[in-house]
Amino acid sequence: MEEETPTSKKRSRVAKSIIGYTSEPKPSSSTKIELITLLNYYANSFDFEKSKEYLLKNPAFKDFSDVDAQYFKNYGFLQRILNNGFDDKDGLIKYWLEKAKTDLSNIKTRNQKQKQVKQDNRKLWRIKKDQEIREIGSLPDQLIDNIHKNRNLGFESVRDEFYSINTKEGIQSVQDAACRILKRVESEILEKDSNQQYKRGFLNKCRGQMLLLIEKCQEKLKSQTEQIPIKRKRAPKKQKPVNKLKKVSKVKFQQHHDVLGDSRGAVTLIGAHEYFVYDGKNLRYYISEDNKKLDVTGTSIINFDASQSCMKVVRKIDYIKDIMSLSKSAKKKLFDEIKAIKKPVNGRLNDECFLIYV
Repeated sequence: MEEETPTSKKRSRVAKSIIGYTSEPKPSSSTKIELITLLNYYANSFDFEKSKEYLLKNPAFKDFSDVDAQYFKNYGFLQRILNNGFDDKDGLIKYWLEKAKTDLSNIKTRNQKQKQVKQDNRKLWRIKKDQEIREIGSLPDQLIDNIHKNRNLGFESVRDEFYSINTKEGIQSVQDAACRILKRVESEILEKDSNQQYKRGFLNKCRGQMLLLIEKCQEKLKSQTEQIPIKRKRAPKKQKPVNKLKKVSKVKFQQHHDVLGDSRGAVTLIGAHEYFVYDGKNLRYYISEDNKKLDVTGTSIINFDASQSCMKVVRKIDYIKDIMSLSKSAKKKLFDEIKAIKKPVNGRLNDECFLIYV
């Protein structure tokens, strides 16, 4: 009997409760029902890792050891049942094992393709970066190869810093690194024993390339400075004056009343904080919103505070005449003394509205 792990013990308890086995069963009748019962036991007792272990014992599946265990499913349990002496006279297990081999082959091929794609992408990325280095620094192929071989001189760090060459900070960092390498190369040339590590011809070539690289960086820094556009501060645009007469051209109101006389002009509505309007039955009291003034759009008043603005029924026309003759504070006081229910107002005006400026 195979040694059980804590997970397999738990599954084994489930299998016992379902099937009734207390240990790994052996095939007896070799029927389809027994095959299903045995497969049910293994599926509830072990995980896919165990299935993979059973299937890899078959030499035909030894090439699939790098495939993840989840793809082995229950194929390994069929192999285990067959190894324990099950008579596969109907060829069911053989059919499923052939299917397992096909599935695992497809999965392995797919994984290899994905791996190859990643490797190709890395190669293409490296080739692209090498091309950028040659274009920016005019470095020859021989020096690129020497960069890979002689990392202790610091070429690799400069090579990596080329990747941020499009920014001003990146160009400056490359120039600083090239200056450090130039100093190192010049010191190596002056030393007598320098030929033991590097050939003098290689060091002289590196010196020339570092000088060229520094010159290229300076040119690029200068061109970037010249290309930076100067942002000029523009004066704020002057707002065109509002044509009030044109704005109130559509406002409808009663210009003359037989008792009250002439109405105030609709232009007085624009910019007011408070305003009275008499519509023949109700006296409306408009109060502007905070930090805003009353305004007109089309045939309606806007920017009034709906919570504070209201209207009251006024039955006597003489009451309106008295309000017109009072001061601003007296008008408000007299309006508050009107014993009528306050109703909400809307901003719509019509031919019966008489305008009373506060």
